[in-house]
Amino acid sequence: MKSLPRVAVPIAWMVVIWILSSLPATAEHTLEGVWIPPIVQKAGHVAAYAFLAAAWSWALASSAWGTPLRIFTLCVFYGAANEVNQIFVPGRTASVLDVPIDAVGAATALVVLTITARSRVVSIPRAERGQEPQSE
Repeated sequence: MKSLPRVAVPIAWMVVIWILSSLPATAEHTLEGVWIPPIVQKAGHVAAYAFLAAAWSWALASSAWGTPLRIFTLCVFYGAANEVNQIFVPGRTASVLDVPIDAVGAATALVVLTITARSRVVSIPRAERGQEPQSE
C-alpha cells in the first residue's frame, strides 16, 4: 500500500480550519451555543496557523517551495481567504485583525523551526577534520 504524500497533512489541516470557521455562530463569541472568550479565540488562531506553517514546512522540506517566506505567504493568503469565507457564514463576520494574528502564528512557527534547524548544525572539531589544533 502506497502511503499518502506529505502534503496531505497540511491540506487536511486546512480543511479542518475551513470547517471550523464555517460553523455558524449563534451570538457574538459563541460557537454552537458555547461562549468562547476573545483571548481564547485569538490564541486558537495563533495555534492553528502555527501548526499549519509547521505542517507545510515538514511537507515541503525537500522542495524548492519549502522556503519560510513561501510558506508564510501561503498561510497568510489562506487566513485571508478564510476570513472572506466567514462573511457568508450565518452569525460570523470577517475580521481584518484575524489575518495578522494568523500571520503571527505562522511566523512564530517558522522562526522556531529556522532557529532549531540552524542549531542542529554541529561544529566538527579541528582534529576530526584533519587539522592540527592551534597552540597558544
